[in-house]
Amino acid sequence: MADSETTTHRLLAGWKSESSRTLIDSTSVFDSDFEREGNTMSGQPLETSSLPPYQRALRLAFVTALIGGLMLAYAAVAEDSKTCDLTIKIVGLETDEGNLIVALINNAEAFDSNSSAVRDESVAVARGEGLANLRAVPYGTYAIKVFHDENSNGELDTNFVGFPKEPFGFSMDAMGKFGPPTFEQAKFEIASPKFALTINMN
Repeated sequence: MADSETTTHRLLAGWKSESSRTLIDSTSVFDSDFEREGNTMSGQPLETSSLPPYQRALRLAFVTALIGGLMLAYAAVAEDSKTCDLTIKIVGLETDEGNLIVALINNAEAFDSNSSAVRDESVAVARGEGLANLRAVPYGTYAIKVFHDENSNGELDTNFVGFPKEPFGFSMDAMGKFGPPTFEQAKFEIASPKFALTINMN
């Protein structure tokens, strides 16, 4: 029993000594390796050969995870920052009076309810055509509504049953059977730095 206790005591003492040495070594890496011989932050590589294998493995895993996380964050920011210059050509107009009102929409609810658009633009008409240029549009799925505000009153005039009295159109030249088309019918995908489409007015 005495021999066993002595052996255990030696093992614990050795483990404690090793832990203390490891703690000293791991902290000195940040102090002495950068400040050795007065060369503070001199760019000298860290000397980790004195660390136990498991600590070297942990350090490598930490650095790898850190670099991987930074790369993923950079990729996410780069993806979010992708934008497109969108060109919309509107044709088939019978008069150059007034302006074209163009609305860019990115969801079905806004499209169906005529609520606020992502972008809206007032475009002049010349020789029966109009051209809208929307800069820095984020990549994504969109649909467009456009009408010719011939009398410049800022709204789409309709008759007593609600049918438009002024020319109108939608992206993809979408048409509904008994009313305006749905977002699904008019939608298109922006996934390149430049995108152009043509809308024929009704």
